[in-house]
Amino acid sequence: MKHASAKIINILQDESSYNEQSGTFVFQLSEEVDDEWKNIFASLIGDGYNSFYAKPRPTFKRNDAISALANIEGEGDIPTTTTELQHLIRATNVSYNEMVDERVKKDKENKKKKLDLDNKVKQIIGKLDL
Repeated sequence: MKHASAKIINILQDESSYNEQSGTFVFQLSEEVDDEWKNIFASLIGDGYNSFYAKPRPTFKRNDAISALANIEGEGDIPTTTTELQHLIRATNVSYNEMVDERVKKDKENKKKKLDLDNKVKQIIGKLDL
């Protein structure tokens, strides 16, 4: 499992749909993200996103693209929405990377425990008079 460093690299205008007032824009990420990353992103959004921003939650169009509603101009416009998403993505990367580090640490601890146990059993067996 590798660290995530996803970020917005483009707004895919051809895949976005919009009118004079607003639209759903597709934000391309720099890398594909997995389901665990998406779950962390969704949980961060769930912590008050709808009530604070008063618009639908961003969704994943695919593993490297997020769809989000934005106004063309004014409050909740494309630059503001982009900034909001960038903050959420950075926070998601931090949480995801902490999870990865914790898993790596636990895996190392488990491997060491297994090795210690294997050595202990080997010593016990080695002392047997067979």
